[in-house]
Order: sequence, then structure tokens, then C-alpha cells
Amino acid sequence: MELLDPFVELAFGRKYLFQKEIVLILCINFFINGMRRAVLIFKESMGLFWYDRYKAIAEAILNLVISVLLVTHFGVAGVFAGTFCSTVLTSVWVEPYVIYKYRLKKPVIGFFVKYVRYLGVMSVVWGITEFCCNFVKGQAFLVLICRLGICLVIPNVLLWFTYKRTEEWKALWNLLKRIAGKVFAGGKR
Repeated sequence: MELLDPFVELAFGRKYLFQKEIVLILCINFFINGMRRAVLIFKESMGLFWYDRYKAIAEAILNLVISVLLVTHFGVAGVFAGTFCSTVLTSVWVEPYVIYKYRLKKPVIGFFVKYVRYLGVMSVVWGITEFCCNFVKGQAFLVLICRLGICLVIPNVLLWFTYKRTEEWKALWNLLKRIAGKVFAGGKR
């Protein structure tokens, strides 16, 4: 979100910049699809294709209808918003539901509570990062480099403070230590 405009301006010119709303919708769609990735990997590895076989058709129809309705009022932003709406109305809830109901045999509510919590944390992290990036003005190259530094440091520090006491972080940290140990031990041979 913070790097797209300076990059496009530097690479292609100012005339190719999207409106801020379009960039925001594109980034939200990217985030939602990234959040879905783990669920899709589980669903595919478990072979649970039958249970949501109509989801793709429903998503395509919703995407078309909503995009056509929104494009008349909001232009290109409406098309991307239609994609967001169709994904949220179908895939975001159907895919986890299928896994929890047909394989894990547990209520899916815990997943959605955690999902909403992650959305909240990422919204706050983005808001703080956006606030810091808004202070950077000037030539596109300088803006890109400064915002890159901000985007590498601020979100990672905030996420580390947020999750450093969780079991997931501890497992990830142990994995990183094992990998680093193997990499550095391998270099000494």
C-alpha cells in the first residue's frame, strides 16, 4: 500500500498512478487472498473439493453482478470492490466451514474469532505504518527508499510486540534458530 505509488511513479510515470481508494481495495484483496492461502492448502491436501463445488460459480456470479452495479457509481474502484465483496460473501467463510465441518469436526467459530483478531491487528499495524509514511514527501525515489525502510521496520516491530508471547511465535522462533544453526554449521565444513 505504501510502496505502490512511489514505485509506479518511478517506473512508469505519474500519469499511471491509481487513486488511493483503488490501491487500498487492491491491497485489501491481496491481504484477504493471502489469509485464505493456508485454508486453501489444507482444503486441497484433505481433498475436500466436493463440499464447496458450487462456491466458484456463486463467487463468479456475485463478482459479475456486484462489479457491474458498482462500476456505474465508482468506476474502476467498483470493479475491485466487487471482487472483494464476492470473495467475502463466498470463499472467506465457505472454505474454513468445509474444513471444520467435514474434516476437523469442530465448530468453525474459533477460526473466525482468530481471523477477525488478525484483521484487527493488521488494521492497526497498517494505520500506524500509513501514519508514519505520510510524513515522507519528495522525489519518488527518495519516497520509495524511506517508505521501504519504514515498511520493513514498523510493521515487523509491531507484529513482534503483539505476537512474541504466543505459541505460534515460539514455534517459529525455534524453527528459525534450527535453520540458522544448520546454515551456519554447514558453512564451517
